[in-house]
Amino acid sequence: MKKSLTLIASTLMVGSTFSANAATPYKSDFEITLGAFYSSSIDTQIKLNGHGPLSKGHTFDLEDVFGLDEDKMLGFGEVLYRFNERHSVEGSYFNLDREGDRSAQRDITIGDTTFLINTSLETELDFEVYKLSYIYTFMSTPDYALGAALGLHITDIGFNIKGTLNNLTTESDASELTAPLPVVGLRGDWRISDNWIIDSSVDYFYLSLDDYEGGLIDLGVAIEYDKFEYVSVGVGWEYYKIDLDVDKERFDGKLDFEYYGPMVYLKGRF
Repeated sequence: MKKSLTLIASTLMVGSTFSANAATPYKSDFEITLGAFYSSSIDTQIKLNGHGPLSKGHTFDLEDVFGLDEDKMLGFGEVLYRFNERHSVEGSYFNLDREGDRSAQRDITIGDTTFLINTSLETELDFEVYKLSYIYTFMSTPDYALGAALGLHITDIGFNIKGTLNNLTTESDASELTAPLPVVGLRGDWRISDNWIIDSSVDYFYLSLDDYEGGLIDLGVAIEYDKFEYVSVGVGWEYYKIDLDVDKERFDGKLDFEYYGPMVYLKGRF
């Protein structure tokens, strides 16, 4: 995570210098944000097909069937650089890795592997997202700014199950997927007083091409207190949903993933 944020921050520092001024609602041109997000409701549905032409998989709820946590606290990081009052770039990173332990209540087939009833299952789901966006601010005043965004959500997923029954261990083939998903979005910021600003964002994706079909939506809104010269604090709410059908060698199947909840963060302004 540190290497990823350092790389993004270095990229954003390249370009012309811009100082926030009276034509925008902002107090800085370069921002680094670190925060915590409480995912109060996580829902993950997954289906993995086998390699045979008739080996179509079944859809499983990972929280109900495999015991993955339905809520979790996670950290996130974000950097933003404004080249001038029209052009800016932003990048962010978060991960929502989870593990689960549960006994199989029935026979379960994942890909080409079948786990018999009463098998003790250990499940790992690695879920990382890297975001990078260019933002064009088409409307800006001292009170508000509205912009259009174009970028990538790079989603990195790993899924693995190990089962033990009568001292015999069975492990599914590791399923891995890296999906660079193009997104379009909107950004809106409203300065409601000298020391308070509301920040909102939405990113959307839908694609049906070659090995991928599905969509993504990412919504966020926060209110921020920025009285101090170099530091702001904020609270907000985030919603994220991805729905993908994938036909790849290491991941052949379907993933539906959704979470939402509150967040808090600390922002350094330069």
